[in-house]
Amino acid sequence: MWFEFSPAPRPDDGDDRDAYRRRAANAAARLGLASRPSIDTLAQTFRRDDGCILVANGARRFLCLPDGADPSAADALARAADATVRECAPPDIPPNLVWSHAFVPQGATISRTAFDEPDKDDDVRLDPPAGQWVVVNVRRMGWLESRRSKNWLGDEFNMAPDTSKLQKAGVGVCRVSVGDRDGRESHRAVEQAANALDLGVTPGFASHTSRPAWGAVACMIPVVAVAFAGFMAFGWPVWVLPAPILGLFAAVARLAVTPRDAAVWQRPRHWWGLTRYRQAQSADLKTRNSGDDLEAFGPHRKRRVHAYAFQRSTLPVPPTALAALARPSASRLSQGAALTVRPVGLETADGPRLGQDADGRDVRLASNVLYGGVVLLGRPGGGKSNSMHGLERWASEHAGPGDAMVVFESKGVSSIPVLKRLMPRLLVVDVADPATPMIDLLGPGTPAERGERFASLMRAALGDEQVGPASRLAIRDAVALALTVMPAPRFADRCRAAGLTPPDTWPAFARIILAGDGVSSARALAHAAVLTGGPDVAAMVERLHGAVNPKTGRPAVSDGELVKRLAAPMNKMDLLARCPGVFAPGRRTVGWRQVIAHGATLAVNLGGTVRAPHATLGDDQRSMVGALLLRSLRGQMESSCAGWYDEGRHMRVFVDEMTEVLSGGGNEEVFRWCRTQGRAFGVEMTCGTQFPENLNPSLFSLLMDFDTRCTFVMRSVASSTQAGQALGVDPSMVSSLGEHMLLVRTVDADWNTLPPMVVRTPWFDNGEPA
Repeated sequence: MWFEFSPAPRPDDGDDRDAYRRRAANAAARLGLASRPSIDTLAQTFRRDDGCILVANGARRFLCLPDGADPSAADALARAADATVRECAPPDIPPNLVWSHAFVPQGATISRTAFDEPDKDDDVRLDPPAGQWVVVNVRRMGWLESRRSKNWLGDEFNMAPDTSKLQKAGVGVCRVSVGDRDGRESHRAVEQAANALDLGVTPGFASHTSRPAWGAVACMIPVVAVAFAGFMAFGWPVWVLPAPILGLFAAVARLAVTPRDAAVWQRPRHWWGLTRYRQAQSADLKTRNSGDDLEAFGPHRKRRVHAYAFQRSTLPVPPTALAALARPSASRLSQGAALTVRPVGLETADGPRLGQDADGRDVRLASNVLYGGVVLLGRPGGGKSNSMHGLERWASEHAGPGDAMVVFESKGVSSIPVLKRLMPRLLVVDVADPATPMIDLLGPGTPAERGERFASLMRAALGDEQVGPASRLAIRDAVALALTVMPAPRFADRCRAAGLTPPDTWPAFARIILAGDGVSSARALAHAAVLTGGPDVAAMVERLHGAVNPKTGRPAVSDGELVKRLAAPMNKMDLLARCPGVFAPGRRTVGWRQVIAHGATLAVNLGGTVRAPHATLGDDQRSMVGALLLRSLRGQMESSCAGWYDEGRHMRVFVDEMTEVLSGGGNEEVFRWCRTQGRAFGVEMTCGTQFPENLNPSLFSLLMDFDTRCTFVMRSVASSTQAGQALGVDPSMVSSLGEHMLLVRTVDADWNTLPPMVVRTPWFDNGEPA
């Protein structure tokens, strides 16, 4: 059984040494490293269902369990290695690699101070390049090996070895092999891999080229040579020849059938010879307190001490070292062309498709976590809009009869035709094109109610800093005044009599009455309005321009003072009045209430119009109109979508570029409401931006709390730093992403946080399935 490990967030006790050792010991026990066969279970010796094979290739970690092993051992080892595990196909190890294995050179000793701790942050013991394969074959320690190991360690430490990590429960033995196309690199890498066990062997490890089945051939050749020499030179009988010759033929036949990957399956060898000893040195006669043994120079001093207890290519491996070797690197899996494998938590995900993993399998989000929000970051041309279109297409294809969907699109003519092709049911509000309907920003009601509603909308969308209390009142009265007098039949005549061209839209009326064309025009328009309307109109004019002195008939507020009073609201209404086509006379309007009630799939195009000559709004105008539209949608969602979550209905909102709907920052509250309260209303917010460094810090902090955060490559230091913070990874990972690579941080269907993953995004704009 083969499994693959994927990095997972560290547990809360990830830096606790004791907890780390307990998890590692549990994994070793499940692997059978802490047990011994008895008479009743003697068959286990022949089944060889203990131990495992750990394979490292680049940042990927594979685990092979023998037939009959406990599958939960893979889960236990994954928890000890800060990873999740999934069953997989055997890794595709190339057949033409040069294999080397590590061994302990003669005379090597061991340090008594070596111990294991949890690796910090993203440190990993094994870090081979992508084309190099490290294989650690582990089995339980034999009865004879355990006895020899204790005597060897006792002589090395010159004391009882009970404190050594090599005498703890669950210590196994392993064979470390490395395969590489370059033999020299193979030798160098296998010595580094053996040192990664951190056994404290000094001066270190050596390496041999692995030649499976060649040992028997090498042994039989001299035996045959001696037999022939005895037969020819010394007259030995002929019956001495068949046995060596047959042995040589058998060795050659075994060599011929030995597979190329035999080094991967080679279990650690046993040492069946006599116990090794070496000559005692002065260092072996020291006490733990650094003094000499009482018998260091006497006649009964130690002359020989136990040497290495195992076959020299067999290395002891404590449970903590095995867990450390199995730990995959989260950062390595998030760089450049290193695609990750799909986490186990997303195996059954049924949401929108993000891309493909390293094995070419689809990676999807869990549909139930979309309520937690999705944010997409990426520089211009990086692929953000393509992925956004894929998410939008999935939402359209999975919309129920009572669901509604609104897309705020900023790319205009380059995106709307693509969306129409991907979503045939899509309706379009082209903001700058009067031939399409426009969202009604005023709503139903009397002129006073509509003016009040619009003024409150302006203040909520643009923020208190841009629209204060006095400005809100001025905008309210200006809009209400326009809506009251403009429909009157005599109003145009009154304007022409005052020397004015009658304004054709209510924003134009509001701009003039707020002294956008000068104080004289403002007072003339106010006079025409008073002559047209009744007492309510006169009261609104008085609140805007001040009273008239009853004795002199002159305004009580001077022209200079009036300009100062109306400058702030006039600036806002001037932007709206100069939007080409947005408030064109006779343009059809539709309210957000109708859009939601009819379950429409609607795109609001804030960019250039689809029809030629592709008119566009200015940057300030586009951001103001976008902010007003998003804010008015938020209010209508709260009014129309109550209880949608309990009913299983969805209100999906997509914002292609956040900076286009954040004029002044008032709409920060919209994103906060969608994240914190929108779930009860069925709201699923998906937003993106090319400029995360331009966002307000509090808004960016809110985005970091979204359940799904994604980024394409971002080269600038400021952008990559912001994106790295959003995903909880190093900024260098963001700046080193390859083309069409998406770095994702999300949660599974149970809201468990998953590690960063890198996927290759499909070309959704070309019709790839979402």
